[in-house]
Amino acid sequence: MVPVAARNLTCDVVVYTPFDKEAALLNNRLEASGGICTSGALAIERFRPQLVTCDPARAAENVDMVIMVLPAFAHGRILTQLAPYLPERVTVGAMPSRSGFKYQAWRILTDLGPKEFTVFGLQTLPWACRLKEPGGEVQILGIKEGVGAAALPQNKTEPLCDLLGQMLGVNVYPYSNMLALSLANVGQIIHPGIMYGLFRDYTGESFSQDHIPLFYGGVSESTAAVLHELSGEVQLVKNELQCKLGPDISMKDIPTVEEWLLQSYAGQIEDNSTLALAFRTNRAYKGLKVPVKRLDGKRYVPDFKSRYLVEDVPTGLLVTAALGRLVGVSTPVIDRVISVASRWMGKEYMKNGFLTGKDIVEGRIPQNYGINDISGLRGLLLQGKLDSTGLNAIG
Repeated sequence: MVPVAARNLTCDVVVYTPFDKEAALLNNRLEASGGICTSGALAIERFRPQLVTCDPARAAENVDMVIMVLPAFAHGRILTQLAPYLPERVTVGAMPSRSGFKYQAWRILTDLGPKEFTVFGLQTLPWACRLKEPGGEVQILGIKEGVGAAALPQNKTEPLCDLLGQMLGVNVYPYSNMLALSLANVGQIIHPGIMYGLFRDYTGESFSQDHIPLFYGGVSESTAAVLHELSGEVQLVKNELQCKLGPDISMKDIPTVEEWLLQSYAGQIEDNSTLALAFRTNRAYKGLKVPVKRLDGKRYVPDFKSRYLVEDVPTGLLVTAALGRLVGVSTPVIDRVISVASRWMGKEYMKNGFLTGKDIVEGRIPQNYGINDISGLRGLLLQGKLDSTGLNAIG
């Protein structure tokens, strides 16, 4: 993100990290490397940010835009730290935003932040990438054909897409609204869905380094069927929301997982005859393995507290399940994946079929922000209004 934005817009870039030791380490590595560069499918010369700091007041001073390129579980903490120091007018977004970002960001900025603000989110990262050297090099494995984005207020979406497209060097296309963007969060389908497909029958086996399973390359026909079912339930929620929200809030933008994969990686998929083969033959995904943690010695086990679950369940599937309950749509496959993933993560989001487990406060579900009916959703999307916070028992 840093060298890409700096090259494409010739803008000043400030990097904020809340940890003093991390800021010092990053500054030392930037001094040694000469800056951050990218390699692979996108090669950009080294660039040093104007400032790397752990001081939120310095980081937020006079900025025009804040982009949080972070796991979704860190959005609230970082935005709460920066909000009191932001200028009176500012644009704040997340890349990717995942689900429910609009509720969380609007609440924090309304309570702590500037007088006038715009919130935006991108559906996914524009690149499939891996960090090779902190403060030094990022390897770009593949570049998406396009990335969706949306903003609150809605009339800011199209101009923001133009700016973000210039900044990122990819086609950034507008979604109708941020609710549609939340449901179009394909990470909620792909990441927990593949983990569920690979490990639903897991009994504790470990792997040598050479035998760590492929992630995307390990998508079988049965795993693809799970992804298809998850995607189908998202579409059912979308359709019912469209009926109840009315024609002035469009939900037409939300692709199925099959449509998204073929749109995003057109020209990089060798065989798209089935969903499983489309994943396995996508060159951008080649060689990427399951997230693991190392045991003593040279053995590895699945990391069930990786970003693929701790991000894409509470700020993904959980949000869709909550929206389904808001409009009376059941989501049995989503609920099953949430239940299994919750057990792996040591969390309780569901209890007796209700979203009232002890850890439900971690979910960016609308009910956690006082939105308990369709009028609440309409109020936020059309008027930028959140009611008083509070969580109801929802079944």
